[in-house]
Amino acid sequence: MSGNQYNTFFDEIQGEFIYKLENYNPYGFGTSSLKCRLIPKWINSTCPLCGCGKTYVHEHKPRDIHGGVFNGVPIIYALDQRRHICSICGGTFVDEYDCLPWRHGIVEEAENYIRTVLGSMPMSLIASHLGLSVQTIANRAKEYASEEKEIMLNCRYRYLSMDEVYIGYKKDGSHRIYWTLNDNSVPWKSNNIMISIGRTKEEVIENLKKLKYGNEVIAVSIDMWGAYKDAILEALPNAVIVIDRFHGAATRWSHINCNRA
Repeated sequence: MSGNQYNTFFDEIQGEFIYKLENYNPYGFGTSSLKCRLIPKWINSTCPLCGCGKTYVHEHKPRDIHGGVFNGVPIIYALDQRRHICSICGGTFVDEYDCLPWRHGIVEEAENYIRTVLGSMPMSLIASHLGLSVQTIANRAKEYASEEKEIMLNCRYRYLSMDEVYIGYKKDGSHRIYWTLNDNSVPWKSNNIMISIGRTKEEVIENLKKLKYGNEVIAVSIDMWGAYKDAILEALPNAVIVIDRFHGAATRWSHINCNRA
């Protein structure tokens, strides 16, 4: 891929492929999909190992490239990728094209679609839209979450709030409680930074120390749970502790209390 943000995958393939619409089943009619066959405009049969031009096709391997969504159905680009063998050195190589995803079959438009709709619709529905497996969507979600977590931990924050969320029971009958850390730097919009299982002093300290610029935090709004107070004193020594009944929300009250302190 060229990396040009203004080019779609369809733009990218124009120079190297002739495309042919092979099949289109609209949404709701059987196995919905739009399938387009890619036919290379030319074949590079020169051996990359020895430079010899005397090569022949050793194997045909069908390859499907997932190109995103059109009117609710997956776009599939089908390609007959050939493996060549050199008659001189015996080396083998496959056709490679700069416009195709490297070693995988999901184009950038499909990746962006997954990022956009994750959290707003079930993974099974996203998978059906793109013609992918649910496990593939789950793997992408895990990768994106890891990337987002690194971004959030490396940001600078002034006002934070923390709270716990009770979600049912574990298998052993004990309560399942999640600890949440939010950025309240913008009063009208609270952004979640981190969610973790457990709210003991040690667990909270471990999480707070993951913040790269924790020393720049001015204040943290909490309830009266003692473990939170003790954890802040140890992990964020420069922050003022604000006991606030609205500690889970981004309100101006926390800012007012912090400024008074």
